[in-house]
Amino acid sequence: MRYRDDTQTPRAQSIDQSGAHLIGKTRRGIKGQLAQVPVTGMRADTQVIGKAGSISCPQRTQVIVLSDSALTPLFRHSLGTNQTLSGLPHSSTRYNDHMFEQLRTQGFEIKMLHHAEAILTYDMPRAAEELQEVLAGAKIPCEELVRGGGGEGQLTQRLRRALNDEKGWRKHNFEVKRIVDGVERESISHEIDHVKSFPSGTFALEIEWNNKDPFFDRDLENFKRLHADGVISIGGIITRGESLQNSMRYMITEFAAKNGIRDVNDLAEYYSPTNRQIRNIEAASDRAGSFEEGWAQSFVSDKFGEATTHWRKLMDRIDRGVGNPCPLVLIGIPCSLVTI
Repeated sequence: MRYRDDTQTPRAQSIDQSGAHLIGKTRRGIKGQLAQVPVTGMRADTQVIGKAGSISCPQRTQVIVLSDSALTPLFRHSLGTNQTLSGLPHSSTRYNDHMFEQLRTQGFEIKMLHHAEAILTYDMPRAAEELQEVLAGAKIPCEELVRGGGGEGQLTQRLRRALNDEKGWRKHNFEVKRIVDGVERESISHEIDHVKSFPSGTFALEIEWNNKDPFFDRDLENFKRLHADGVISIGGIITRGESLQNSMRYMITEFAAKNGIRDVNDLAEYYSPTNRQIRNIEAASDRAGSFEEGWAQSFVSDKFGEATTHWRKLMDRIDRGVGNPCPLVLIGIPCSLVTI
C-alpha cells in the first residue's frame, strides 16, 4: 500500500488499481468501498468503519491498494480475530465462491449486480441452488435450433416445466394500484413468468431465449419498479450466452454437413423456408462457396440475429443502467450445451 497527498484536490478521484476503488472527500477524510480484489492488508493507522467494507483515512490522504499483504496485528484486532476485509459485505466481493460453481464450470456466463450475490448468500441461498439444478442438466440438440414452428423453443419449454412443476417458480401477475382518498387513480400490472418467494425474499425470473431485444428493456424496467415497491428482492434473466451466439453459424454448418443438407430441398425435413428466405440462402451460398455455409449464415441471421435477445444485447442495457438499482442475476447459456 502507498499513500498520495491530495492537498490540492477538493475531491478524490475514483481509483481502479489492482481491483481497488475509493471514492470520497479528501478534506475531512476519505470514505470508500473496496471492490473486486479482497483486501487483507492495511496499515495500522487505517481504520475500518462499521461492516460495510468502508475505510477512513487521515485528512488529505488517498489510499491505493497495491497488494494482498497480511493484516497488521493492530488492524486485525480492529476487525476481530482472524477476520479480513474479504469477509465484509460490499458490492463486488465474492461472498460465496461455490455459488453457481457448476454452471461456471460448464461455461455459463454469470453476472450479479447491486448486492444480488450477498442477498442470495445470506437471504435465499436455496434460490441459487434451484436455478443451478435446473440449468446444469440442460441440453440443446442442434436439430431443435433448426426446426421450425411457432411459440417458444423446446429448451425454454423444458426450463419452464422444471422451474414451474418441480421447483415451484410460478407465473405471477403483480398489480400495483395508486389510490387517492379511496379513489383508484392508476393501476399497473407486471406479469413475470417465474416468481418464487423464500422466507427472506422474493425472486422474479424471466427466460429470454429468442425474443426481440426490446424485451430486455421491459424485463429490467419491470424489475426496477417492483423492487422499488418492495415487492421483489432480486430480478433475474436467462438468455443466450455470448459463446452460444458467436458459435451459432459454425454449429449450424456442422449440422448441415453431418446430416447431408446440400440444397434447399433437404431443408423440408426441418422447416419450410419462405421465398424470401430461399433467395437469401441462394445468395449467401454463392458468396460462401458452399450451400452449408451459405445456409448457416442466412439461417442464423434470420432466426438468431443481432436484434434478438442474447448476452451482448443484455449487457448493452446493463451498461446504460437500465434496471438500476434492482439487484440482478443474469445468466448466459453457453455453446457447450448444444449437441450436434
